[in-house]
Amino acid sequence: MNQSEEQALLLQATEGDVQAFSVLLEKYYTMIYKMAFRWLGNQQDSEDVAQEVCIKLGRSIHGFQINSKFSTWVYKIVLNTVRDFQRKQRNHDNIEEIPAVTNSNTLEQQVQNTQLWQLVHQLPVKQRDAVLLVYAEGLSHSEVADVFECKESTVSWYIHEAKKQLKTLIQHD
Repeated sequence: MNQSEEQALLLQATEGDVQAFSVLLEKYYTMIYKMAFRWLGNQQDSEDVAQEVCIKLGRSIHGFQINSKFSTWVYKIVLNTVRDFQRKQRNHDNIEEIPAVTNSNTLEQQVQNTQLWQLVHQLPVKQRDAVLLVYAEGLSHSEVADVFECKESTVSWYIHEAKKQLKTLIQHD
C-alpha cells in the first residue's frame, strides 16, 4: 500500500468506514504486536496490549488529524498502552525474556544481544523508550521526537544518557 492509498483509507476510516479501518489494522497489526513484545517480552501480555491498542484506535480514529503521520500516532498509542499495562503489572516482573532484535549468527551473539536488551529494560523509562524506538523499531530521532512530543535534541540526549548508563551497567555485569 502506497502513501496515497493509505491517506485515502485514513480519510474513509475517519469518516466511519469500517472496511477502510480494517485494512489499516491489517497493515499495522504486526508492527503493533512486535512493538508491544519488545517492551513486554511476553507473548500473552503483548497480545493483550495489541488488542487494547486496536480497540483504542477504533474508538479514536474519528479524531485522527488527517494531516498527521498515522504510524506516529500508532506508536504513541502503543507506547501509552504499554506504559499503562506496566503500571498495572508493576508488582510483577513479567519480563521472561527480552527478544533479540537483530539476527545474530552465533548463539553467543544471540545471548549477548538478549543480555543487552535486558539491560536496556533497566534504564529510566524515557531513555528505555527512546532506545527501543530508535534501535528496535528503526525510527529516526525526529520521528521519536514526534512520538514523545518533544524536541529532537531531547531524544538525542535520552539516547546519549542511555548509552552512558548502559556502558556502566555492562561494566558492572
